[in-house]
Amino acid sequence: MNKYNKYILQTIEALLLSVLVASCSLDDVEQSLPLPPGQYPLDLTVSVEGMKSRALGKDSWTEGDEIGVRIGSDANLGRYTLNSDGSVNIDKSANLLHWKNTSSATVKAWYPSEPKTDVSIADQAKLSDLSSIDFLAATAENQSYKKAVGLTFKHQMAKVKCMLKSADTDEISSKELANATVTFNGCTVASFVEGELTGNYFGDISPIKSGNTYEALLVPADMRGKELFRINLKVRGYDKSFSYIPDDDYADLKPGTSYVFNVTLRRDKLVVNAISASWDGESEEISAESIPLNLYLPKEFFDLLDSGQLEISEHAKPSTELDREDITPEDDKYLVDGNTFTISLTLDDDGENFIKGFNVIEGVASVNRVRLEDKHVFTFKANTESVRLEYGDYMQVGDYLYTNGKWRPDIVGLDLSGNDDDDGEGESGNKNPSYGYGYDDGEEWKCIGVIFKVGPGNGDTVENYDGRLETIHGYAVALHDAAAPDSIGNWGGCLDDGVRDAEAAIGLYYNFTDLYNGYTNTQKMLPIANDKKDKYDRFGEELAYWAFYKLNDYNETVEVPEYFSPWYLPSIGQLSDLYKFTGRRERLLKAGGEDFILSDVGIFPFGGPRFDLAGSKYWSSTQQTRDTVWVFRFQTGKPDKVTKLGVTPGSRYSLSRVRAVLTF
Repeated sequence: MNKYNKYILQTIEALLLSVLVASCSLDDVEQSLPLPPGQYPLDLTVSVEGMKSRALGKDSWTEGDEIGVRIGSDANLGRYTLNSDGSVNIDKSANLLHWKNTSSATVKAWYPSEPKTDVSIADQAKLSDLSSIDFLAATAENQSYKKAVGLTFKHQMAKVKCMLKSADTDEISSKELANATVTFNGCTVASFVEGELTGNYFGDISPIKSGNTYEALLVPADMRGKELFRINLKVRGYDKSFSYIPDDDYADLKPGTSYVFNVTLRRDKLVVNAISASWDGESEEISAESIPLNLYLPKEFFDLLDSGQLEISEHAKPSTELDREDITPEDDKYLVDGNTFTISLTLDDDGENFIKGFNVIEGVASVNRVRLEDKHVFTFKANTESVRLEYGDYMQVGDYLYTNGKWRPDIVGLDLSGNDDDDGEGESGNKNPSYGYGYDDGEEWKCIGVIFKVGPGNGDTVENYDGRLETIHGYAVALHDAAAPDSIGNWGGCLDDGVRDAEAAIGLYYNFTDLYNGYTNTQKMLPIANDKKDKYDRFGEELAYWAFYKLNDYNETVEVPEYFSPWYLPSIGQLSDLYKFTGRRERLLKAGGEDFILSDVGIFPFGGPRFDLAGSKYWSSTQQTRDTVWVFRFQTGKPDKVTKLGVTPGSRYSLSRVRAVLTF
């Protein structure tokens, strides 16, 4: 072989060797190689974001604190015990984890290690500190067996603090301020499982009080347009209540974030300075109220003002000399001294503008309408620098709904002054309404329900209503149960697996849900109930699918306008809101209706005072499993789960009541 050919062969060998080496190196990077079992333990370092600033929370690790740890999607769950300085005590730890291969993975950890389900966080005032509900989680991505994993725990709750002071002790004394109460709104039940935090049952939360400072931990939530807290106190012997709706900068409560609200109280209003901060202190401040308030008004406002039908608070003044013929969005502004103002609207004799009013379409403001003789007076409390109003259909929770498709805050046929001492003995109208209806004027105004929710409910849209609705104004509850008060029954009645599968296909909700899907649930259940009743009537004609047959009867008895939904079985979320409806009993009785049954104690059929077959339980349209349905107990104010099938061995107490609702 000559030198040239030998050189060529050596070159080819070198190239092949380099390719082989490169290939092996690539495999080392991309391929996951198994590691010897038990030889590569997970090494941890632990820290907590903002640990030193955790007011009323877990301000330090305690000897023996245990964290849960998981490597990637591995089925093994580790439990590591910490010393008081945050270091890991290997000797006392259980279920130590080991790396199984060379692949990188995400390591997750959480504290406390044990699952916490349905923990009540409503009464935090009874806690000495908030460490028991201060949940922590940590995530470290792209970790491997080659080095220790650093875990930085972050707070999963949002911290809120309300600090009160009086603008003038001549208006609100120090003693009156000290006796004030602050109530936060949020999820009253929290669950924390493997670092995932969820909340349920929106309601009142009582905070820890220290002097005039009130502090609580809340499940993170978007509070835009919702009351975050309210303040109640007595001023000169009179009850006062103030509510605060946060603006967009401070409404979306984030985990690991502290929100401080410095509240200055006057006799007729509050001023709030909101501070948003990371848990360990970096903050910025903004005023949640700006004086004067920029109030933008629609053309109809000025038309009504010129006609003498409308008045506005004296402290609200036009920003410029307004041209009535050419009102534009840029120059229709009033300036309001303060954040509260009223608009009074004189009512027409024929009641055509009873359903009209002013709605907030930009900015954040609460609004309340009251009836004073021949006027509706709208009181606004703004929480943003600017508010824009729109004139149109207006309603409030508690308004009465009528067969003519209209609503108003009073009962036609009774004393139209709206006085609180209205005893129902007006000069005209029907004083003995038939079942399903309320009082009426003997002509077009016949009451059929009370509005308990304004605007679309959670998850509900007009597309769900088969073209009957053009928009969702709100929801109304029937004046009576869909059966006599002593009439109770079951939800289902079918034991056939195929039918039960069809029922389950409508949707199962193992945990409580606040969805407003009662109409959809009912419309899907009615064909099943109507078709299967005769075939699976095990317990008598009055029991099989009793809830849906009583609903059918109620729809035939109490007619509604064609542009309303028919009466339907409410979802468990709708029943929950009905329980929270302040003034429900008063409004239903005033209309000639009946409140929900509120007691679980009755007369058992076989004698003796016992829990009766239904008590205060009302059926929802929300299924929990193939065999159970959500009910709401109006005595306790809590949802519950019972069997569908009624009187069967071991399930005697599943019989319940029906109260229908509609969407309009």
